[in-house]
Amino acid sequence: GALVSDRLSETALASGDFDDAAIEIFRVNWQDPSQRVLMRSGSLGEVRRSGTSHRVVVGPDFRNPRS
Repeated sequence: GALVSDRLSETALASGDFDDAAIEIFRVNWQDPSQRVLMRSGSLGEVRRSGTSHRVVVGPDFRNPRS
């Protein structure tokens, strides 16, 4: 999947630990990761199971901080 982490577990997702979690998306210069620009921020909605995967909707407050 797109996200892999030891902190993402089936139990944590099912119990709602990540519902309404804050999210930030950065544009990063991978040659020098200290050079980054915040592109969007907001929160996730409810994480739902869909077959063998999970789905989440980005909340309505997801915005471009430069707008």
